[in-house]
Amino acid sequence: MSSLARLEAVVALRLLLSATSDLTQSAGTAPAYVPSLFVRRLARLPIEVNGARTGG
Repeated sequence: MSSLARLEAVVALRLLLSATSDLTQSAGTAPAYVPSLFVRRLARLPIEVNGARTGG
């Protein structure tokens, strides 16, 4: 992943988190991890947006 892609991901996540009031893990799902001996890194994290902030 390039530096620009990382920066775009950070900006997108900040916007998502600032616009929502509640994120939860999707029911019946589990996070998937990338197999690695050195780093524990998520490959997939299913989430649901349960509300939007108002009055922002």
